Amino acid sequence: MTDSRLKHLIAEGLLGQALAILVELRRQPSLPERVLGLELTSVTSAKDPCSKESSDLLARKDLAARDRVRCLVVAATSQLRSGSDDTGRATFKKAVLLADTIDVETACYARVQQLAALASWIGPEAASLEVAPTRHLVTRAGRPDFMIRFHLALAEIAAKQRLLIRAHRQLEVVSELLSSYPNRFLEAEHAIRAGAVCLLASQPEGAMVYSYKAIALAVECGAPTLEVVARSNLAHALLSLGQLRLCNTELSKALSLCRTRGSAELGILDGLMQYAIASDDDLLAEQISESTYGHSLAIAHGHSYYGLWHLLTRVKWLYR
Repeated sequence: MTDSRLKHLIAEGLLGQALAILVELRRQPSLPERVLGLELTSVTSAKDPCSKESSDLLARKDLAARDRVRCLVVAATSQLRSGSDDTGRATFKKAVLLADTIDVETACYARVQQLAALASWIGPEAASLEVAPTRHLVTRAGRPDFMIRFHLALAEIAAKQRLLIRAHRQLEVVSELLSSYPNRFLEAEHAIRAGAVCLLASQPEGAMVYSYKAIALAVECGAPTLEVVARSNLAHALLSLGQLRLCNTELSKALSLCRTRGSAELGILDGLMQYAIASDDDLLAEQISESTYGHSLAIAHGHSYYGLWHLLTRVKWLYR
């Protein structure tokens, strides 16, 4: 009953509920259950970095090869999120090399996860180098969830390169796939990216609609990780519309849910600095500027996607 219930929840994208079932087990979890719990925690929890559990599992000699790939992917993603650029990319390389020796689905899983992580936490240039080999494996594997995640990553890459028409087309592909293969978690990811494209296209009203949808879906599937991004997008839409009090409220909520010292936190703090500039609050802007300078430099030497955005914000503040 537990196994069938877990499979159903995961297929529906209700990952927080699936994790709750594993947490509430009244027995010692098996090794595969620990790996699944690690994965679910990684994609839903905005606070738990998963580093200790992934290290403990990877130290086990009885860990199956497929499960080792999954643990390496979690470890690599956590490292990139926290700003450990070189370490995360090296760990992803280990995951991909091992996955390539197993089967097409495992290889595709590792490549898609790597592409998505690079697009989110490093930037479009690094991610673009991995598009061709990932596309090849996605085509071979033929799984709808891999296709959806692949096109979501392509949409994010295109949006960050300001290729908004291309990003919109990728999101249309995702929407069509989700109409046939619904999944709440992936629907939330789609709404987040659609909202971001609206922001970049100077359409704050559309961004608000998608952001509220993404927040509702994130809460439904129990994924604070997604809620953080959705609330940050909403805050930027509110900032564009001059609704400063509500902008500050949403950024504060996002910051309270967010992992510390990673790119996501830097992005939210940058949003707070933009809010401070718009509110003529020089003291708050200066405090954020002082606290984020070293933080930004620690992530890809200040040249991460969010680090470059923060440099632009700092220039705007200095020339105010």
